[in-house]
Amino acid sequence: MRMEGKKRILLVDDEKRFAESLQGILKHYHYDCAIAYNGNHAIQCLSKEHFEIALLDVDLPDISGCAVAEFVQQSCRYTTVIMLTGMATVKTAVEAMKKGAYDFLSKPVNPDNLLKTIDKALEHNALKKELQVAEKRFRTLAEVGWEGIAIHDDSLLLEGNEQFYAMFGYRQGELAQERFWD
Repeated sequence: MRMEGKKRILLVDDEKRFAESLQGILKHYHYDCAIAYNGNHAIQCLSKEHFEIALLDVDLPDISGCAVAEFVQQSCRYTTVIMLTGMATVKTAVEAMKKGAYDFLSKPVNPDNLLKTIDKALEHNALKKELQVAEKRFRTLAEVGWEGIAIHDDSLLLEGNEQFYAMFGYRQGELAQERFWD
């Protein structure tokens, strides 16, 4: 599923030929693709500009791709990381996923597989944004309503608004994660 408008991708790889070749493929499919040849340059780019996707090589000359992935997770809320590596190991893949990577692809990269992964990652980004908007709307409605609102799962209180707590004489959060009826 191709999203509307040109999506920005930051490709981070120290292999110049590979990076330029992949950039050409991505441009052919209407992505705006910038290249960083090391991790520090990638962090500079990510700090200054917004990218929907960061394609990160695991093995960079200055810092690991996993360190860049961790920076993205902490600082770039709507950038999704896809890791690339020529030496895939389960340990590296697990570390990358713990640092916030959406997916992990082995080099040489199959262009069709990469494009499908990018499309899924863009869809994932869109769903994250929609969820955040819905959560914000819910919180606003819950806080401005005059009725008590509680969210529970099998009588375990997950969340309640101020009005709910006031109805029962509790402070907000006092009953959180407590069973409030049997």
